[in-house]
Amino acid sequence: MICFAGAEEALYLAMNVLLDAGDHAVVVTPNYQAAETVPMALCEVTGVAL
Repeated sequence: MICFAGAEEALYLAMNVLLDAGDHAVVVTPNYQAAETVPMALCEVTGVAL
């Protein structure tokens, strides 16, 4: 079992496992800041307004 202190830690782990340099992530905005900034460090990101 894996436990996290908050959503940001879980998002960081999930994004690092799922995304590679050649990927393109589409994220819904507004959101947790990490849901957009973590993928930006890994690949191209497009934000889609809610």
